[in-house]
Amino acid sequence: MENIKNVVDILLKRDGAQCPVCGKKLTDKNMCIDHIFPKGLGGSDDLDNLRLLCGECNYKYVNTAFSGQEFEKYIYEIIRKNGNFRNVRLEMNISRDNSVDIFAERKLEEDWENLAIEVKYSTSFTLARINLVVARLKEIQQLVTNVKCVFLFPGKLTEEANMILSQNEIEIWDGEYLISRFKSEIEQTFHPVFSSLFNVKYTYGQEKEQIFIDKLHECKPGRENWSKYQKLIGEVLTFLFCPPLLCLISE
Repeated sequence: MENIKNVVDILLKRDGAQCPVCGKKLTDKNMCIDHIFPKGLGGSDDLDNLRLLCGECNYKYVNTAFSGQEFEKYIYEIIRKNGNFRNVRLEMNISRDNSVDIFAERKLEEDWENLAIEVKYSTSFTLARINLVVARLKEIQQLVTNVKCVFLFPGKLTEEANMILSQNEIEIWDGEYLISRFKSEIEQTFHPVFSSLFNVKYTYGQEKEQIFIDKLHECKPGRENWSKYQKLIGEVLTFLFCPPLLCLISE
């Protein structure tokens, strides 16, 4: 990585002095350089893979390199539980070479509106990546008639990035919007990593420990259930030990 001060200056100019996860003002005392895709897992020192976070968020998200598909499934479950949406579909093919991360119908006053939702598990984006998102959603608009395009992610954008999306009539579902729009559904949908993106209280009607115990009892012994059991054990260990340990990576 080049001179740290130069990198910080470039990132501040590009993204602004605000943590893209929690919105806290960044200062010399609390800011950290974060690798969007962790360096320990092969992430580069390129500026496109760097962002500035406050120290608290940097500690919380270190090495949480979960796949975009897993985050899409988590968001799919949240939207599906909301009564103002119907026919929610995950990875819907719209042509031979194109698919939509999540396709759904949203209730209006007297009608339903088609939504094509582009989902990204990242909290900050360069303008180059924003322009790629716009190009992809524009292509979807050409393939699907009468569709409203949405860009969904669990962070905050710069004013310039917001302006680019708004000018192209793309709805922005950032972290604040998701919490305000789907608070109840987020409280009902626990994930050992993704739930920490939203500062809400989870309502189960029982303790998390008991939920895991019940799931373990439901998981029958045998080869056919080994992958289900492996995933469940990963969730249990993440719940128990992360943080302070880094999040688990499935092999």
